[in-house]
Amino acid sequence: MINKELKQLRAKKLVNRTIDTLKIRREFIRGTDTQKLPDLAYYFNIPLNTHHIAKEDARTPARMFPHLISILTKHNITRFDQIKPFLIQP
Repeated sequence: MINKELKQLRAKKLVNRTIDTLKIRREFIRGTDTQKLPDLAYYFNIPLNTHHIAKEDARTPARMFPHLISILTKHNITRFDQIKPFLIQP
């Protein structure tokens, strides 16, 4: 939506790099084939009181992120250039 507005203003498009947490999970967390947010929240012991409510659906992955960073660190992935395989390409 923001880029649509920027286009109308003839401004530069925003290009934000995004880490694909699903790719990290698939690579490093075995035995969790699910993509469902409640299942991943359970795996990381993160309370999820509601689901499919935008605010909670945004907070839960944010709460998972430190756990994912810890997993990457355990696999000696500690620099931004090392996470390129886990980026969503714009």
